[in-house]
Amino acid sequence: MVVNLTEAATRQGIVIYSDPKTAQPVRIHLVPWLLTRAQCRYLQTLGIRLRRVLNRLLRRYVEDHALQTVLPLTEDERTWLTQLAPRGFPEPMTVFERLDTILMVEDPQWLRGLRILELNSTGVGCIHFMPVANQLIAEQVLPVFQGSLGSVRCRMTADPRTLLRRLLETHAKAIGRRMRSIAFV
Repeated sequence: MVVNLTEAATRQGIVIYSDPKTAQPVRIHLVPWLLTRAQCRYLQTLGIRLRRVLNRLLRRYVEDHALQTVLPLTEDERTWLTQLAPRGFPEPMTVFERLDTILMVEDPQWLRGLRILELNSTGVGCIHFMPVANQLIAEQVLPVFQGSLGSVRCRMTADPRTLLRRLLETHAKAIGRRMRSIAFV
């Protein structure tokens, strides 16, 4: 029996609030992306390399006048940046984010059409949304497609909650700390 995904999203707490009292379900699309291992590896490597470049860029920005000329900030942005890291950006600097792209995964020339929109820092709600939406897709949509896929095995993307935990553990180790507890504010 196929469940209405909008109702399932609401039951599972995959909602956004247009105002403090009005919950609206996030739309779960019925057509899943099916990426190859090579595509997944490429996108993961690309995201990691972009983060490293952005980390270096942020660390150099305050002292590099040529960089400031090419990438000017408003006075409010400059103030925010200096308040964010008054002694400069530390190394390593850990940011949990996703790579937002325009990607036609089914196109044989997918790499030529890949467009990066942004590295999107992820809010706590989105860390919950993705694995729950994936579970709903696995339960309601994938069984319908599986017969057409033959021997191709599908698996869901990694759970971002697990990825975040691993990232925090790695970061704590890199800065010489033990990770005892985490609080999200």
